[in-house]
Amino acid sequence: MLAGGAIAAGNAAIGRSAHAFGSDAIKIGVVGCGRRGIRAALEALNTGAKNSVSRDAPGERIKSGRDSASGHFNGRVELVAMADAFNDNLHRAYRTIKGHHTGCVQSGLPRHCGLDGFRGVMNSDADVVILATPPAFRPAHFEAAIDAGKHVFMEKPVAADFEGVRRVMAAGRKAEEKGLAVQVGFQRRHDQRYQETIAQLRGGIIDDVLMTRAYCNTSQVSLPRRRASESELEYQIRNWSAFDWLGGDLFVEHHVQNLDVINWLMDAHPEEASGQGGQTAFASLAQSRSDDQGLSGDADLFHQQMVEFTYAGGAKLLSQSRRSKGCWNKVGEFALCAGGSADIAGAKIYDRSNKLIWKSDAVSTKGSGWQVQQDNFFAALRQGKCPNETASAAESTMTALLGRIASQRGQSVTWDEATKCQESHVRVESLVMT
Repeated sequence: MLAGGAIAAGNAAIGRSAHAFGSDAIKIGVVGCGRRGIRAALEALNTGAKNSVSRDAPGERIKSGRDSASGHFNGRVELVAMADAFNDNLHRAYRTIKGHHTGCVQSGLPRHCGLDGFRGVMNSDADVVILATPPAFRPAHFEAAIDAGKHVFMEKPVAADFEGVRRVMAAGRKAEEKGLAVQVGFQRRHDQRYQETIAQLRGGIIDDVLMTRAYCNTSQVSLPRRRASESELEYQIRNWSAFDWLGGDLFVEHHVQNLDVINWLMDAHPEEASGQGGQTAFASLAQSRSDDQGLSGDADLFHQQMVEFTYAGGAKLLSQSRRSKGCWNKVGEFALCAGGSADIAGAKIYDRSNKLIWKSDAVSTKGSGWQVQQDNFFAALRQGKCPNETASAAESTMTALLGRIASQRGQSVTWDEATKCQESHVRVESLVMT
């Protein structure tokens, strides 16, 4: 575990500073109004969409949420505050959310623009804050939310560097002390098929785990050239996934979801990582620039990485992450055990002769897993439960960071070395938009 003690991921009773909402209205605020922030807000509002079904968002299928335990609709959820670095994002998000849930958006909704706009959401009467900015901003925003006494849903990963993970861990401990719920966007942990499959493997249906595989091989993401009207900082924040300091790189921002599944299965983090990687996808678009805030203008992340992780006891995880066009794509997690193998994402388990011996009968949540996660989160709040997923999320983020530095160095790096690493990117609190 990370130093500083574990934080329970279960449903402990809410402390003195919080309460069971029951059928009362729950007020939410959103920090980060890009695509994921919009969808998370819609999913949160869906959990309280009584007697109505939200229209699908453009290009997305979003279902109205129900209490996962009782099957009944939850009480009302209202959007009371929004924040984003850019006004066009705020305007687009407001129109989209209001179009889907007209009666659930507070009249005269405050919309706070700028890098310090998140403070307006923290000062609002929101009960729950959704944090969906680029990962580099997550630690500062999470700290502010907990200090303000807000329950938090935050996207993964929880940070883009090692110092950020340590800040999140400290804030997570404070959240536990204050009785505040924290959920992180690892939606696979709320998928019944994943839950059943991992329970079977942990129960020894095919004996001990010897080796696992995790893949996040997808197509290339385009990187536009900077417009003349954009500052370097604005350009990089708008295209954050291409810049290491903002997103942590593709291995951390994207592949962390799959690494989290393996940590969950192993009920542990890896002890060591050895890796390699390279950069091709954005190389032709990288533009050598710099500005007075010390930001390089190069798209500086690796786009193909292979890492071998070693867990205590010797079990291995072979991990692939890549974003390139015209290549073989695969996303998923697999396990090889002494008595057979498992397709974890497919919820199927085979014996040593490759005969199917178990499969989950649960309905797949593919495409709606985010909604199931929000259903569970808001149901827990209404029932007086206090989930806190900070520890496992921080550990999985640290696992991804361990793999990143191993691949960047082309060396073996231990968990202890990674947790003591002083690497820290730009301190976001010092940034000024020009």
